[in-house]
Amino acid sequence: MWAVAFVADWCPFCRAFLAPFSELRGAGPFEIAFGDVTDEESPLWDDFRIEVVPTVLGFRDGRAVYRRNGVRGVGLLDEDLAAIRTEMRRLGSASTSSA
Repeated sequence: MWAVAFVADWCPFCRAFLAPFSELRGAGPFEIAFGDVTDEESPLWDDFRIEVVPTVLGFRDGRAVYRRNGVRGVGLLDEDLAAIRTEMRRLGSASTSSA
């Protein structure tokens, strides 16, 4: 399981989200990564239907199984981060129990 935060360096909400999201490392049965969409021509925007940054997608076996979209002019807040952590733990536990 992976939690991937799609971020852009020109986005102040992304810059504020980097450190709190990084603190999820080791918080559950998932890894974290960042998808850099600083280049507005990056195919990642379309490939993962990113409309607002930051946006977090959860992946299992290469397939997106969770999504938390940022909100324009707000980004992702502490309660969003808590929801991401909870859902990624749940999904990670479900995948290990079904293995």
